[in-house]
Amino acid sequence: FLTPNTTPLAGFTPLASPAAPGATVSLGDACNNSAFEGDVTIPDGSVIEPGVNFQKVWTLRNTGTCLWDDGYSLVYIGGSKPDLDPYTYNFSKTKDNDFVAAGEAINIAIDLTSPCDPGKYEGHWRMRNDKGYYFGTIISVYIEVKTKRKNCG
Repeated sequence: FLTPNTTPLAGFTPLASPAAPGATVSLGDACNNSAFEGDVTIPDGSVIEPGVNFQKVWTLRNTGTCLWDDGYSLVYIGGSKPDLDPYTYNFSKTKDNDFVAAGEAINIAIDLTSPCDPGKYEGHWRMRNDKGYYFGTIISVYIEVKTKRKNCG
């Protein structure tokens, strides 16, 4: 069952009308909250060659008061799975610049693969704390594959 502020799809923006960066809203509480600050790579609507590995990077700011540390994740919550081969990003002290204090921002990179077939594809992620609470702005990738490559996949 789903309850407000615990479902990863609360506040979901449909593919037909992706939210502009200035229009994003933080959804969380005083402790756990985040805000999307921008695309570092692969702007929405980018055309990608078929069957290519690429890295999507977003800037995300910790707008809550709690440290994002072990147990926090940026979780894949929906989209064109398995076409983009998405995964969940787990915060860990073994990664460089990975713990994020209140007020700090981080560039989070997710490695993806463009599908072999032409079409428009999307993926959506949301922050989750160590107790399983989803919070903050949903961040997304929107790409298009225009051609089909032989021997792709």
